[in-house]
Amino acid sequence: MSEEGVDNYEGGGVESSESHPSSSFMDAGSGGRGRGRGGGERGRGGRGGRGGRGRGRGGLLLTKFPGQKSEKDADGNDKLFSGIQKKSMKYLAIDKTPPPLPATDPRAARKLKEQRAEAKKRARDTAKLEALLPDEDGFMVPDGPLEKLKDISQMDIMESVNVVNQRKMFDLTLDELGPYGVTYSRNGRYMLLYSAKGHLAISDWTKGKLQCEFQVKEVVRATTFLHNDRMFAAAQLKRTFIYDNKGAEVHRLVNHEEATQLEFLPYHWLLCSVGNRGKLCYQDTSTGQAVAHHRTSLGPCHVMRQNPQNAVLHLGHVNGTVTLWTPNVTTPVVKMLCHRGAVNASAVSMTGEQMATAGIDGTIKIWDLRTYKELRTYRHGPVTYEHMDLSQRGLLAVSNRDTVSVYKGCLNGSDEGKQIYLNYKIPPRSRAVHSVSFCPYEDVLAVGHTQGVSSVLVPGSGKANYDTWVANPYETVKQRAESEVQSLLEKIPADMITLDPSQIGQMTAISYKRVMKAQEKARLAARKAKLLQERIERGESVASDDDDDGEVNDEDREDNKKGEDEDEDEDEDEDDEDKSDEDNGDGIIRKKKDVHKMKGRGKLGRRLSNKQSSHYESKRDVMRDAIYKRQDQKQHGHAASSSSPSSSAPTSSRAP
Repeated sequence: MSEEGVDNYEGGGVESSESHPSSSFMDAGSGGRGRGRGGGERGRGGRGGRGGRGRGRGGLLLTKFPGQKSEKDADGNDKLFSGIQKKSMKYLAIDKTPPPLPATDPRAARKLKEQRAEAKKRARDTAKLEALLPDEDGFMVPDGPLEKLKDISQMDIMESVNVVNQRKMFDLTLDELGPYGVTYSRNGRYMLLYSAKGHLAISDWTKGKLQCEFQVKEVVRATTFLHNDRMFAAAQLKRTFIYDNKGAEVHRLVNHEEATQLEFLPYHWLLCSVGNRGKLCYQDTSTGQAVAHHRTSLGPCHVMRQNPQNAVLHLGHVNGTVTLWTPNVTTPVVKMLCHRGAVNASAVSMTGEQMATAGIDGTIKIWDLRTYKELRTYRHGPVTYEHMDLSQRGLLAVSNRDTVSVYKGCLNGSDEGKQIYLNYKIPPRSRAVHSVSFCPYEDVLAVGHTQGVSSVLVPGSGKANYDTWVANPYETVKQRAESEVQSLLEKIPADMITLDPSQIGQMTAISYKRVMKAQEKARLAARKAKLLQERIERGESVASDDDDDGEVNDEDREDNKKGEDEDEDEDEDEDDEDKSDEDNGDGIIRKKKDVHKMKGRGKLGRRLSNKQSSHYESKRDVMRDAIYKRQDQKQHGHAASSSSPSSSAPTSSRAP
């Protein structure tokens, strides 16, 4: 790069104090000017590099090594930066910006423009940082058309991987207290073992270091880690207990009775359980309070999974249905008939858009959670699958007695979903598989069986790169403490769990109308109370005034009652409005649009609106005076005609 080079690549940047001299990235911030000595970069707002001068807008500019030639594509553009542009478009498509607003609101249009510019900046920064990702994802590929992947054994895989990955494949022989189950922590570093005879153990399986091991001397049906690896919950014979990583009992949860499945919602700090009594319980582990208790009324439940995107729980029942639950609704928000028999297992993808279920009828079904429709059905012979799990990259592992099969393309509907990607058979003396669980951020599948636990290598199952803000396998004690405090401060309330999280914070047109109607009713009620108080202060008789125009008041009451009934009907179905003609009950045909404006208000209510209250009040007084004057004239005229002796005209028999 020349000493006085100019780089005009756009995009936002990542600020950092200083760049490494051998790195392919140079620093440029986003506000101010910096100057460097030698042959580096100078950007608006950050420190200049350690060398020459250049200009750039945005930060974190990609540069080349000294002497490196720039490669051009077919269009004559630099391949390095054209690749960044393509990757940024990929991330920009993921970032769902709100729809454009009308141009009549300049403030909203300006704010929307700023949001879109910020989204482009984030997408470009993410595309640039892809070059720093150390690993890439990969799957097994057969050497020829005659080779089948299901014939590849674990020994063949071990011969093809390095020593670090060879240590990840092992067998734990624990034949006295089985069958065993396995649960991993969120960062994939720690493994929690539990057995049906009360054996519990936590180990740092990557280093082969045992943290704790103890015996509870009763059945353990399920376990799960809480917000980190320092605490975990165990569903035992009658109650659910919480232990720390040293094996000490911390809490006993009385409400979680005879639980068979446990799930922890990390962003809400909720421990969820369901069991033989068919009761779904939510417990806040940060405060210790019980959030909700729902009765499913569908008998014992042995299948429960959470959706990682919206924290909705999926329960599988013996009648073949899968129900979706949230803590703020006492009934299932969605009820799906998935199988003709009992549901044995279920799993939800990391994107939260697809769900896989296995039933006693021997079928595996893939469901779309956006439309709740069946996408595909797989049947691999006369077998019944009992356990299931989905990896971070969409590999599906199912177990049948003593065999575990892994399928690759079940979620995307490719032809690979019909063929076995990897096949594993547990040790000969083991009778049946008890659980299958993929390890996060590792190509490892843990299989629990009657003789212990087996760790199986499944190439391409886990994500190659992890996000330290979500899960950090190499976090220190200080980082773990800071992440715990941060997650507690950012805890999401349980009432915000919904099927569509994008609706949170938005106000629909229907809710806005209801708010405005409630405010209008409150104003009318306050106005009525004020008028009544003024009449009392003036010394007027409220009862006499009501008697004078009793017909009008009765009509007003009927009209008000009719308006309230119409308001309730509108709240039930407010979207089906049309402009058809409608009879309002008083013999006058009005357009429904006009009726809609008068709903919720009677004649008296319309008379007391804010804009015309004074006008109608004075008009009412004039009408009342006219009525009094007319009655006085009639009374005086009738008395004069009856008292006159010279009157010879016959009087009318009709009452005035």
